[in-house]
Amino acid sequence: MIRLRAYTPDDGWAFVEEDGALVAVRPPYSSLSRTPVPDRTLELAVAAHGFQAADAEFADWADLLTFLQKEVLRRRAETQELPEDSSIREDLMRQAPVDQLARQVQRIESDLIPRGQAPFALALLTDMIGLPQVAASSELTGAIQQALIRAREALAPEESIVSTIGASQMESFGFASERYSIEAVRECAVQISRRGRTLCPVA
Repeated sequence: MIRLRAYTPDDGWAFVEEDGALVAVRPPYSSLSRTPVPDRTLELAVAAHGFQAADAEFADWADLLTFLQKEVLRRRAETQELPEDSSIREDLMRQAPVDQLARQVQRIESDLIPRGQAPFALALLTDMIGLPQVAASSELTGAIQQALIRAREALAPEESIVSTIGASQMESFGFASERYSIEAVRECAVQISRRGRTLCPVA
């Protein structure tokens, strides 16, 4: 059995006990993201860093990680925020119901775009548009398309070159898609554009 000792739904970090050993786990929850820690670290996390103490047992890692992902999704729904980390964001979006995604679109239009966060807004909207639950809702699809238009209009000239780079477009960038995040490729595109060159996908 795996025992959850403490966690934070803000970002999915947790302290887990397995076979008497305490480890810290974090997204994206690979085996490499499990770090052995002393009991003192757990005590400090709860006392000073906002972690919630817990005492719950799970049959395996899959059950535990499902719980943590749902807790992060619940917190994001309460705060109407999505993380900037693309791997976490995509997992959350895949699980999100249509009404929650609709609220995110409203927040993007009323908050992110007016605050000059058009590139991040485009990243969110581009991730959303390919979701199965979005495709099944013509109303939500239309809302996202309108928001995409607004976000693109708000882009600075050097940012427009990367406005459509999303998860589905990363395959066009050869080995970069295996080594770098979407955000890193977007930033590279912006820097290249500012130097007066054109970013061309690898054939």
